[in-house]
Amino acid sequence: MEVGRRRFLITAAAAGVAGCSSNSPAPPSPKPCSTPATGPGIGACLLESVELRVPGAARLAVGQVVLMVLTDNSAAIVARDELGLYARSAICTHACCIVNICSDGACSSPKVNAASCASPSPGALVRSGTAFLCPCHGSAFDAFGAVISGPASGPLPSLAARVDGEDVVVDLSRTTTPRDRFGAT
Repeated sequence: MEVGRRRFLITAAAAGVAGCSSNSPAPPSPKPCSTPATGPGIGACLLESVELRVPGAARLAVGQVVLMVLTDNSAAIVARDELGLYARSAICTHACCIVNICSDGACSSPKVNAASCASPSPGALVRSGTAFLCPCHGSAFDAFGAVISGPASGPLPSLAARVDGEDVVVDLSRTTTPRDRFGAT
């Protein structure tokens, strides 16, 4: 019995080694959803100083938006208008909750944020009325992050971002002006 088990283990180990020595290339490892950032930070809601990778966001069409969630206090919105792509913090400035994307100006059926680091799916950017709604206390924001109704008193911060292939990398440690665009159409 002991010899049979030993022979089985040797044969299985040899088969495993043979399988690992294949000439086919290993599949590429996915890019991490975040890397350390070097900016000064935006000083809101304990936002992490990271660059957040939003897979496929560079392919957004005019009038589309995605929400990428890293953690409970680090999330970003990437949208495209006629002038190009722009990024906003997805963290409500009132009580630091992650906002939802609205499907209509009344936000009657908000698109709930995805799980941490999950590839986001694009939605339509509401251009008139509420585009982003905080589920915690009801603060409403327009397509550019300006407050429509409180209790939030400040807009969703504009964030620095860049295109990297088909992805957008949002720097959660650097703010920009609301007019800044990148990856122009």
